[in-house]
Amino acid sequence: MDDGLTAPKGRIQVVTCEYTADMFAMRPSPSATPTEATDFRTARWSAILLGFSIPVSVALDNVLLLVFLLAWLLGGGWREKLAIIRQHPVTPAVLGLFGLVLLGCLYGPQDSADMLRFLRKYASLLLILLLLPLFRDPRDQLRAMIAFGAAMGLTLLLSFLLWWGVLPETVKTHHLAENPTVFKLHITQSLFMALACFLAIVGALHVRQYRWRLLLAVAALLTAFNALFMIEGRTGQLVLACLLGYLFIDRLGWRGVLLALIGCGLVLILAYLVQAPVFERFALAANEYQQWASGTTGANKTSIGLRMDYYLTSMQIFREHPFFGVGTGGFTSAYGAIAAANGQVGSNNPHQYLLIAAQYGLVGLCLLLLLFYMIWRSAAALTKSRQLIVRGLLLAMLIGNLFNSFLLDHAESLLFVWLTGILLAGHGNSTRPADAAPNNTAT
Repeated sequence: MDDGLTAPKGRIQVVTCEYTADMFAMRPSPSATPTEATDFRTARWSAILLGFSIPVSVALDNVLLLVFLLAWLLGGGWREKLAIIRQHPVTPAVLGLFGLVLLGCLYGPQDSADMLRFLRKYASLLLILLLLPLFRDPRDQLRAMIAFGAAMGLTLLLSFLLWWGVLPETVKTHHLAENPTVFKLHITQSLFMALACFLAIVGALHVRQYRWRLLLAVAALLTAFNALFMIEGRTGQLVLACLLGYLFIDRLGWRGVLLALIGCGLVLILAYLVQAPVFERFALAANEYQQWASGTTGANKTSIGLRMDYYLTSMQIFREHPFFGVGTGGFTSAYGAIAAANGQVGSNNPHQYLLIAAQYGLVGLCLLLLLFYMIWRSAAALTKSRQLIVRGLLLAMLIGNLFNSFLLDHAESLLFVWLTGILLAGHGNSTRPADAAPNNTAT
């Protein structure tokens, strides 16, 4: 979008903005200049549009990523872009982890197809670095989150229409009224709804205009209702509870813990009374675990039974290769050999930490945790709303990766690196004089 402001070709200029309270209440100063030259607008806007496509379409994701990469590579300004990337504190952690992934291609039992699959998945981490030079203007960051919010609003509307029976059910594509997922399966939609709820709450706490606060509050209630009472995804439900607890603690200190526990208790009571999926799914998980623990026939083919087998097998691989693992292309063959000997099925791993430990040993696990730590630490230099969002997104990944391998899942991984890169781009380029009291900015 051309805002009528120009900059020398191939140059990145530092934006100057006047902050009233935060990103949601930011008022750019008249002298504000665009984050990058006209040549970079294609890359920037393709990245912004990813916010809409990630919850909706894998095909559109791929098109926009291709456009972004081509525009980034051909846009010039290499010296400035690389300088921004090199100076960011999260860069060594990203490059260190991906460097280990590349090194892992040189050792262990190698399956070329398996190696290329994991290499392509973990390469998405580099997107964090590519976004850093292009999103130093808070207005662009806000546009990106609006794009994501629009996609989640569309998903929410269609989910409610399916739940009410207005839209026809399609059993083949899992679009059912009792589990009204739309563009993604229930694990992804529930996670995205939890994150959308958290974003809406953060926005409502920091936006200045009353009408937007009201709209965002309603959006938060509807997305929470969708995640807790309509969709079956346990991961998203757990993530939402933890994000709300984090928000309570951040706003109220440790008094927020008590309020968060009370709130969770009330939600569970309500879920039990209305027989909502949030209660049924966790009860089912407990029952499946009991069956697996007791050795019931067929228990290893249930959702929880499969996960427990995955955990134990991955732990065995880690014990046998504790320092550097089996390499980037060796996990499937190593897992298959142990699973066949134990009479297990499948070769997936729904636990990102155990997967990394099996592939790259203690070194890989430490580098992954270092990356997460550097993201958390880097968020401290951001304005309050962006700090909350980055750390909330990181908490969602930390929790979700206990039960899934989100770095391997397209939508979850792409959302993580996309939003992390966009918001961390403001590191060292923000002032925070009014962040401590966003409540006092209401008009």
